[in-house]
Formats: sequence, structure tokens, C-alpha cells
Amino acid sequence: MGSEGIITTTESNANSHEQTANGYLIQFMRTLLLLLITLQLTASAQDWHPPLNPPLYLSGSFGELRSNHFHSGIDIKTGGVEGKPVYAVERGEIVRIRVGPAGFGKVLYMKHPNGKTSVYAHLSEFDSVLAAYVKSEQYRLQQFALDLYPTAGRYTYQKGDEIAKSGNSGSSGGPHLHFEIRDTRTEHPLDPVAEGFEIADHRAPLMENLMLVPIGRDALCNGERKTFTLPLIRSGVGEYRVSRPGYYKLSGTWGFAIETVDQQDGGSNKNGTVALKMWLNDSLHYQHSIDEFSFDETRYLNSLITFDQYKCCSGRASKLYVEPNNQLSFVQGNPAGYSFSDSSSYNLKIEASDRAGNRSILEFDFEGITPESQVSLSDQPLVYPDDQLWLAHNEVHRLPADDARCIIPAGVLYADTYFPVEVSEPSGSMHKSRPFFSPVYRFGHTGIPAHTYFTLDLPLESLPTGLREEQLCFVEIEDNGRLEWWPGDWTAGRFVGRSREFGRYAITADTLAPSIDPVNIFARKNMNKDSTILVRISDDFSGIDQITGTIDNEWVLMEWDPKTRRLWYTFDEHCGPGEHTFELRVTDNCSNTAEYLVFFSR
Repeated sequence: MGSEGIITTTESNANSHEQTANGYLIQFMRTLLLLLITLQLTASAQDWHPPLNPPLYLSGSFGELRSNHFHSGIDIKTGGVEGKPVYAVERGEIVRIRVGPAGFGKVLYMKHPNGKTSVYAHLSEFDSVLAAYVKSEQYRLQQFALDLYPTAGRYTYQKGDEIAKSGNSGSSGGPHLHFEIRDTRTEHPLDPVAEGFEIADHRAPLMENLMLVPIGRDALCNGERKTFTLPLIRSGVGEYRVSRPGYYKLSGTWGFAIETVDQQDGGSNKNGTVALKMWLNDSLHYQHSIDEFSFDETRYLNSLITFDQYKCCSGRASKLYVEPNNQLSFVQGNPAGYSFSDSSSYNLKIEASDRAGNRSILEFDFEGITPESQVSLSDQPLVYPDDQLWLAHNEVHRLPADDARCIIPAGVLYADTYFPVEVSEPSGSMHKSRPFFSPVYRFGHTGIPAHTYFTLDLPLESLPTGLREEQLCFVEIEDNGRLEWWPGDWTAGRFVGRSREFGRYAITADTLAPSIDPVNIFARKNMNKDSTILVRISDDFSGIDQITGTIDNEWVLMEWDPKTRRLWYTFDEHCGPGEHTFELRVTDNCSNTAEYLVFFSR
């Protein structure tokens, strides 16, 4: 018994020590797990360095509705001046450098260890090390526009290092920094505000117009088939209503759209709205939030907005329904509108919100009625477009117009569309600036968006006297009379090209060379007091294609800013003291060339 009791006591003490050790181990593991979770949360809450000295004020927001695309970053104000220091927002390496006359102009792409890439665009100059590398490549390749991918690890920076100066290069409407955060793996742009960059925002979105959009061929409102634009006014804090109350009786298939903008603290710029929701009789029917997107889908913006209203009147309202060929990843809603066929009352509620949580609400009441009841609501006869001119969005169409053809692949249209086709002779006002070598062919109209290219195939039996083939082109005649150039090729009696704009087209030619206007240089000038050779260049139609500048027959770097027409060479080691010859050749997209030759000294 005693032995057994001792043994029992020893086993009990051993179990007690084991339980204590297990308890310490469990507590240690819990503490370690809590620490790991804390570290993970700390790592995920990225502590970015601001790309410019704070405070940061915006002139453009992420996801903003732009021409044919969503804005892929934020535009940060620089006080209307260039040359502000631009900083690396996190340690990383430069993986791409682009320089060009349009688009982002001078731009840097920096990859970071956290799986993100930052982008800095419209710069005026790069860090001196990067600038030397870019210039050496421009001279090696003998071209101003470049797209460079430095070897891994060649150019690395720490968080907060100055990497460039802000500017106004490329297709910029004024000095600012375009800044992006992208997912490195997918290259999807992300909203920098959601990523943690602080932008003061205490303002709710502004609601400007509600639109009632006819979709079906049977859509009528108060006896009319047209888009109704209803201006809005604020009725309370964050509350809006239609400014001119009235009765609206809808039948058939309709869509709703809202024109709304957002503003942040420190400015009056009308920026984009992040998120929209729509309820019909308290049932959620549509929502979107632009947190990220793919560049492959950005042109689907033309399906999201009321494109016809944008083309005629410049406003961009967001549709609160999803067209059949709208493939945006961030929209959720019913396909192709809402149908009304009986007598019922409806309440429409729309919410617009921003990244800071500010919200605005619109409520609008209307009635649904039977199609038969529409007859008494209008003095005008009810007009329905010809069924033969309605095109299905998911089919290939080969549309004849006399001997001409328009070939529209499946997927070019976003929805089934009324599509007029006609042939007419050009009026005197159309071609007083240039000759037309064909009738004017209408294929659709400018209010119909095209997602990808369609083909124009027009008859042209012979090459017009005195012209070279490369001078021929298409002219698009816009509704305001403006003529836009599109390329094409002449073969075997046909002139064929592609376009992404429906409307009126004819065959014409560009026979005029670009113009060269010297600004600070003339024959035999001593340019010791000048830092640059500056000229202005322009083209009246097809646009400038190639620019070549030489000094003493050696290529020199000519920088070009199309929006100001400025073209300049900055004196460097490629032009020393003495007598020199400067020669400039400028060629447009129809192979017309202008030349300028001058002797100067330094």
C-alpha cells in the first residue's frame, strides 16, 4: 500500500508538472499567435509616404469618368506650378520609365516589396541618375518617345527619397501630379485613398441631373419616346429632389441614370463619385463601387454612361442598369432596364457616396401605366423606328449603303441599337477646306458607342489625279461640322479602314505639309545667350507622325509638347562653340513633310 501510495503520489506530481508545462506552452502559443496577428494587421495597414508634401488636394479622383476610360489614379494639385518635389511612397525599384508627347508624358513606375506598384505621371524631370539614363537611351535609339524597362535592382530608392519633379507633360490640362497605386501581380489600378493616402473630405457628392432613358422600342413617357433630363436641387442635408415637379407616366422598358460629382476639402473641382446604389420601391436593383478595375475593361465606361448625352451635351451621367454587353467587373444590376406595363406607383431612391462615407440621397416618385393609356398623353403621333434598322449587339452586321459597306463584328455594340444608314452628297460647308472623293455615308450616329473597331469599305475606282496613295484618308464629319482624320488603304477600287466612331464618313486627302514656325532662331544668329532652340509646329488635319532634328547632320534630342505646339532642343555636349547647321524635318500621318534649315553660331 505504501509503495503504491508513493508511486501514486509520484505520478500525480508528474501529471501536475506536465499540465503546468502544457499550460505555459498553450499560453506562449496564444501570445505568439496574437503577436503574429498584430504584425500582420500592422503590415496590411500600409504606412505610405505622401508623393508630394502634404496637405494633398485633389483635382481628379480615382475611377472618375473620362473620355473612353476610367481615371486610373488621383490628380494631386501643385498650386498651378511645376517643379514640386515628388517622393517615393515606399522603398522599391524603378521598373519602367516612359517618355512621350501625349498620355502620361514623363512617368515613373516603382515596384515595392508589399506587392504594390506606384506610378508618378506628367513629370517635368526625373532624378538626375534616371534623367542621365533616359537621355543616353534617347540618343542611342534616336527617338524622343521611349518605353524603358531597367534591369532588376538597377535603380532603387528608399521611402521618402525624391525621385522626380512634378510637371505638366503629356496630355495634361495643367500642372499636377497624376499618382497611382497598382496591384503588381494583376496591374489593376487601386484607389489610393482606400490604400491609406489621407485626403480631407467632409463634403457629400453633388447630384445634378436625373435622366429617364428609353431602352425598348415600346418605351414611352407622357406619350413621348425621348430621354428626359430632370435637374435636381438640394432639399435638405444630403437630400435631393427634382427641381420641377411634375407627373411622369412610364410604359415599356426604361432605364434611369444619375449625373453626380464629388468634391473634397480644399477645392471646387468636380471630381468623380465612388459608389452608387438604386432602389425601386425599397428593393435594391443596382449598385457599383469603383475600388479597382482592369485596363482591359476601362473602355466599357462608354456603356456605363449616357453616351449620346455626353456626345451632344458633354455631361456624363451613370446608368443605373447594366446593358447586355457591359462587362465591367464592379457593376451589379438587372440587365437592360426596367419594364412598366400596368397602373402602379413607384418610388425611386438613389444614393451616391464617397470614400470618406459622405452620402447624398435622391427620391423621385412616378407612375407606371399601360401602353394603351399613353395615346391620350401626347398630341404627337407615336413614332416607332423602323424594325429593320435595329441591330442586335451579339451579331455580326454587314450593312450596305449603295456600293459601300460597314462591317460591325459581334461585341462592338453594348446593346441592341437603332442604327440609321443613308447616303448623301456632301454639302458645300462640309468640304470647303478639302475635296471629297466620295458621297457622304452615314453609318449609325455619333451617339452610339463602339467598344472595338468596325470596318469601313467604300468604293474608289481610281486614284484621284495628282495624289499619292498615302495621302488618301477617311474624314469623319462630326455633328458640329468638325472634320476628324481616320486612316485607310486604297486597293483594287476600294478604300478600306477601321474606326471606333459611328457617324458620317467620306473619302478625302491630306495634301498639306505641317507648319514650322521658328521662335528664337534665324539665319546666322549667335545663340550664346539662348539655352534652347525653340520652334512651334502644327498640322491642319492628319496630325504629326515623325520629327527629326539634326545639328551638323547629327541627330539631336527634340522634346515636343503638342498641346502648346512647342518643340525644342536644349544645348548640351552635342553642340559646342562654332558655326553650325540646324535642320528640322516634320512629317504628318499622310507622309507630307516640311523642312527647315538654318545656320547659326555659338
